[in-house]
Amino acid sequence: MDLAGVGKVREATAAMRTAADLEESMDKSPVTPGAVVPARELLAQMLQEQARPQEAIAEYEAVLKTAPNRFNALWGAASSAEAAGNAAVASKYFRKLADVGVGSERPELETARKKAAGAVARN
Repeated sequence: MDLAGVGKVREATAAMRTAADLEESMDKSPVTPGAVVPARELLAQMLQEQARPQEAIAEYEAVLKTAPNRFNALWGAASSAEAAGNAAVASKYFRKLADVGVGSERPELETARKKAAGAVARN
């Protein structure tokens, strides 16, 4: 990637971080629905796509503080931890996703169940 491309990636990441911070700073009425996809989760996905898994894990974990069983955040935290080489954290999130996930239509859930089962078998 050329320097202009690197600059655009940095700008985009900074703008997404600002959006996530702004979203979290605003009060939400208890009768209105929450964000379909929280801005912080989008930031985490962006960091994951930029091969910055450690930073992505931190952002996914921030999402999970306010939405503890959010499917995409659990999957993102697990896959980011796996990409970062942190097997213990990956296993924790794969197990959590396998515990809270329902059905079998999502391939991520099937993968999480297999990885969680494999982690249990190794211990």
